[in-house]
Amino acid sequence: MPSKILVCLDDLEHSKKLATYVGKAMNPNAGMQLTLFHCIRSSDLDIGAEEIELSSEDKINIDKILDDHFKAKGMKEEDIFSCQDVFTSAREILKENGFSGSSIKEKIVVRDLDVAACILREAYNHQYGSIVIAKRRQVKLPITKLGAVAENVITNAIGKTIILVSIAM
Repeated sequence: MPSKILVCLDDLEHSKKLATYVGKAMNPNAGMQLTLFHCIRSSDLDIGAEEIELSSEDKINIDKILDDHFKAKGMKEEDIFSCQDVFTSAREILKENGFSGSSIKEKIVVRDLDVAACILREAYNHQYGSIVIAKRRQVKLPITKLGAVAENVITNAIGKTIILVSIAM
């Protein structure tokens, strides 16, 4: 298995399931470098940025923007998640499964691209050998019903190992 793995996070509950799978399925002693990755479309948030790579301090600011965005869409307070929660939960799950803190990086990007394109750009620009992505839909067949992001990543990730995790509820 390649040593650099891009783990694509989503909302809090789905990210916990994905991290649990990665923690149980991968050997923490194999020298892997995991990058927990989340891409947010800037056009969805009306922040006017072409691309921002967020530092730890910036995550607090984006969480405020996300909170306002979710509330404007009518989401209930208990369903709103923060990027801090997503990354912290995934990191803790991986640590519980034996991964060291130094083998886990975090990266969040706000970019005006669709999410699949953002994932693929990250994978190619930073030479990840594998991409771990979740399938959220409850669909048996055909495989073309995966969901737009998962399907686009699988279709266009030439030369990458794709680990597709079904986390359908």
